[in-house]
Amino acid sequence: MLAGTWGLIKNILLDGSLPRSTKELIFVAIAVDRECHYCRDAHTACCRILGVEDSTIRAVMEGLSEELPERIRDILRFAVKCAAGPHQLRDEDYDSLRQQGLDTEQILEVIAAASMAVYATIIADATLIDTDAMFAST
Repeated sequence: MLAGTWGLIKNILLDGSLPRSTKELIFVAIAVDRECHYCRDAHTACCRILGVEDSTIRAVMEGLSEELPERIRDILRFAVKCAAGPHQLRDEDYDSLRQQGLDTEQILEVIAAASMAVYATIIADATLIDTDAMFAST
């Protein structure tokens, strides 16, 4: 499982044309929505390492508030909706991403990141993993 998971992480988080910080924010938003404390804390720490501003992280944790840049907010809203119920996605959801300049490849990256985030929250929650002490201050 760990080898397969690492392969997914490398291909989804580390490759592609969307910035890694955006993908990490997708993980944070979905972890908050799914109430996975481990994933929230781990990916918040990754965001900080990548230089994401605390105000941006806070806005994601507070429900994708209007303080977020519109592009990031639209990406995160799409990702959370995809994670919660992909059957609920509509043409206008895709159009909002295209209006923000995302191409088909990048939209697929958002979908892959959302899928991986759901997978990660299930693994973290089902294995009862505790938040690492190094993430505790996030």
